[in-house]
Amino acid sequence: MVVVIVLVVVLLLLVISCIKVVPQAHAMVIERLGAYLTTWPVGLHIKVPFVDRVARNVNLKEQVVDFPPQPVITKDNVTMQIDTVVYYQITDPKLYCYGVENPIMAIENLTATTLRNIIGDLELDETLTSRETINTKMRSALDVATDPWGIKVNRVELKNIIPPAAIRDAMEKQMKAERERREAILIAEGVKKFLEYQPEAVVAVGGGSAIDSSKAIREFALKINNYGKVGLIAIPTTSGTGSEVTSFAVVNDTAAHVKYPLISESLTADEAILDAELVKSVPPSITADTGMDVFTHALESYVSTAHNEFSSALAEKAIEICGVFLLRAYLDGSDMHARNKMHVASCLAGLSFNTAGLGITHSMAHQLGAMFHIPHGRANAMLLPHIVEFNSDINKHSKSQKEYLPAVKRYANVAHILGLSNYNKVMTVRSLVNWIQFMQKEMNIPLTIQELGTIAPEEYFAAIDKMADAALADACTVNNPRVPTKEDIIKIYTKLWSF
Repeated sequence: MVVVIVLVVVLLLLVISCIKVVPQAHAMVIERLGAYLTTWPVGLHIKVPFVDRVARNVNLKEQVVDFPPQPVITKDNVTMQIDTVVYYQITDPKLYCYGVENPIMAIENLTATTLRNIIGDLELDETLTSRETINTKMRSALDVATDPWGIKVNRVELKNIIPPAAIRDAMEKQMKAERERREAILIAEGVKKFLEYQPEAVVAVGGGSAIDSSKAIREFALKINNYGKVGLIAIPTTSGTGSEVTSFAVVNDTAAHVKYPLISESLTADEAILDAELVKSVPPSITADTGMDVFTHALESYVSTAHNEFSSALAEKAIEICGVFLLRAYLDGSDMHARNKMHVASCLAGLSFNTAGLGITHSMAHQLGAMFHIPHGRANAMLLPHIVEFNSDINKHSKSQKEYLPAVKRYANVAHILGLSNYNKVMTVRSLVNWIQFMQKEMNIPLTIQELGTIAPEEYFAAIDKMADAALADACTVNNPRVPTKEDIIKIYTKLWSF
């Protein structure tokens, strides 16, 4: 009797093991006695025991492979690092199973070889400006080569193109010189052309500087000759300034090394168009700088003395988005969900500080940008931990207090939004400072001026007094939650040089 029960159980287990369910978006390659038999589609199937076996369970969904950076040499013998992302889909499970031993390794090696061939026919300048062309050629070549393996390559994206450090430095110096030259003539020439053409509308396409310049040109031209209503349409190509929805514009006096923030309702654009596709090609370093600019806008407007329920709600949402999506956008520029979220966060933060104003992070960052041409978002990120400590009067040596400054509760709320709440207010504010510095490190933003490596110490310290005066006079200082003195500003600038 026991033997019969055992046999029945064994037979039952054998029958169950031969029943296979193929889930949605999958297929199973079946072999009989070692030879290919058939491919099972979605549904219920039964295989013959001891004779049939599942050779491979194939996923038919589109898949993404992110290959690490690899060295490639251009036609003019410049070695650069390029990393690629390949989107592919298995179209023939049989060919995929038997066409190549290790399909993913094969795609990686094929991608590397194809990329070297394409880049080898291009000079450095062409490589840096032909991303879409390279993507198209890569996809076409890979699609043809992987066809015998039952794989269709849907898309190839170059994630990062990184030239050698010496070339990057030379490019940055060239861009800096060109930017200064353009800034010196841009607004004056723009006003001249504006009055000459007398347009019905102005379309501002670009980052914060381009949009701010367009605002200033329209404003100054109409003060000279107010011939009628002139519309302004702002289309941002970075996720940072929020200038497309604010009544602010920052104008740089390159001769005096001063940035002047302009504030007037008439500076506000009539329409803003947000399209995340326009920021898709923004490199990681600018994504980091502009992203921290968004966070700084939201944080400063949240603790501003002029905050209200509406500005706070906008700031809270922008902060929440930054906490989740900023690092994602930095690590993978082709992550369009993260790109879109950060583009929205930039606009939300702009709407928030347009109502509530900003604080001394921006006042001090304006001077660093004007004097030493440090990118605005990067200057904000470097200053922000020190400003949080100043506004809260909490640093790494602080103990619990009976009473805290008004900004402490607001900073604690921000920490809570970011998931950083701790045992008490001191630890919570410290966790916010640590999070900001963590983001700086993760996105390769220097923590100190010394780390930049482009400013001599004697040059920096000689400029501190002048920068402190300009920061106190800056329009953003008015709404800072703690009133600073010149000595406070000097102390923060001094600490910023090196920890």
